[in-house]
Amino acid sequence: FSLPENTFLIFMEWTTRLFWTSDMAMSSLTGVVLTDGSVQFELRFIFKRYLKTWLALDTFIVVSDWMELIASGANGAGAFGKLSRSFRIVRVVRLLRLVRMREVMEQITERVQSEKLSFVISIFKLTAAIVSIAHIIACLWWGIGNSDNLESWVVQSKFENATLDIKYLVCLHWALSQFTGGMDEITPQSALERFYAVVIWIVAFNVAAIIVSTLTSSLTQLHIIGGARSRQLSMLRKYLKQNAISSNLALRMQRSAQHALSADLTADLIELLPVVSESLRAEMHFEMYS
Repeated sequence: FSLPENTFLIFMEWTTRLFWTSDMAMSSLTGVVLTDGSVQFELRFIFKRYLKTWLALDTFIVVSDWMELIASGANGAGAFGKLSRSFRIVRVVRLLRLVRMREVMEQITERVQSEKLSFVISIFKLTAAIVSIAHIIACLWWGIGNSDNLESWVVQSKFENATLDIKYLVCLHWALSQFTGGMDEITPQSALERFYAVVIWIVAFNVAAIIVSTLTSSLTQLHIIGGARSRQLSMLRKYLKQNAISSNLALRMQRSAQHALSADLTADLIELLPVVSESLRAEMHFEMYS
């Protein structure tokens, strides 16, 4: 899509450019949480780890951003103008930032203590992933159809003169529909469009299967966590019924049991606590009793 230059787009371009540039500096100075839970603050270790992980990708993305800005300042003149046009094509490398965003989302999820909130966040992440994938599919679908071929879906569906928002929403609608089997309103016309539609349908089918299985797994995990409590209450109700306990007393006993189950846990009930390192347990006790 050919987007006209406006204040919002310029602001977002500068915001993302400055953010990812500063993120490189912060990634070289921020302490690293190791697998055993300890925090490493040594600058040499931090930079060495950053060098082995994200430095190459961050450098490639940030340098391409700034080189595009420098080249565009030539106003299309000479070699700088050709270089500017080349870097407009290289803008697609910005999509690689989605790889970094996955790590950021995992770090945010690790800080959430509520299982229900974690499930809501997982739904939000899956929704964001679907919309992001659909956005890429929609842009490519418009690029294939917006050619000089008179048999393209854009011409046949009479969208060549539509407004920008209609063009994008139609393509996004088509892309999202591929996750559920496709749509009849817009169909491929040329061989290239048909091939692209087949490939995208296969990809969307697999992505949809993965998303459904992930949601099912999360719901099952949430059910298992609450299942132990439900089984205990069910056993209590059965025991009270077998012994002909009055309904008033049974209700009070059940509420007392529910209150006990929702009360604060003691350290001896946490099976994983003994395997945590001694230093981290000492920090935990300090925060608990300070």
